[in-house]
Amino acid sequence: MKRIFAICVALVLTVAVLCVPASAVNLDNKYLTCHFWYQDTATWTWLQATPGDVMVNLGETYELKWTDFSNVSTLATTANIQFGVQIDDGSFDTDGDTSKINVTVSDIVIKADGYDDVTVAVAGTYDYDLGPLDTSAGYSQNHCFTFNDQVTAAVTAVAGSDAASIQTYLAAVTEATMTITYNSYNGETAEGAAPAEAEAEEAPAEAEAEAPAEAEEAPAEAPAEAETTEAPTETAKAPSTGIALAVVPAVMALAAAAVSKKH
Repeated sequence: MKRIFAICVALVLTVAVLCVPASAVNLDNKYLTCHFWYQDTATWTWLQATPGDVMVNLGETYELKWTDFSNVSTLATTANIQFGVQIDDGSFDTDGDTSKINVTVSDIVIKADGYDDVTVAVAGTYDYDLGPLDTSAGYSQNHCFTFNDQVTAAVTAVAGSDAASIQTYLAAVTEATMTITYNSYNGETAEGAAPAEAEAEEAPAEAEAEAPAEAEEAPAEAPAEAETTEAPTETAKAPSTGIALAVVPAVMALAAAAVSKKH
């Protein structure tokens, strides 16, 4: 009788394991923070264009729009001015944290009074391995990915590369826009499914022709304020119970066999 009981318990535990959802990751608090930043290398004053940090939740498509660059006038022009678009994994909070981020972005379009529009060709889908977070030496850069080099190259081609020219250009910017979709965190989407494979990895310069899928989802006209597509409310779907139910007859058969042998 004890043997029969032990067999039944083992098989019941097996069924229970098969019924556990595939994802045990809490996806509710996974988000990115996006900003257009600039600083001078004389005083290392670090500033952001308004509205500053913009949060994008997992599963969300967001049109980023920065519209006020006027604080760039406070930077020193006695040295270089650095600038670009930076995107952080906002859920990092403990040293050692790591993540694998998958995003789809459009080209970045910058409009400035008195200058031709600038299009930064970065459209595509990318995978980024971030971390481990290390704050021991102050601000940690390994929890973010950037389009700094691409933005700098495109802007300086129009405005010039010296600090005064860059400052004048950025002060004249009326808007900088891009659309971003946060596809997956560590291989998990907001729905709990595996994400599509990245069309390009770490190669924005070659991804210009790869943006049609995301570009079709972007609004035809930039709204007065960024619009979002809400992520689904469920964070993970439980797998099909077909496998678990298929095991039930085997449980019954084994128990019957054990009983017959006993008698």
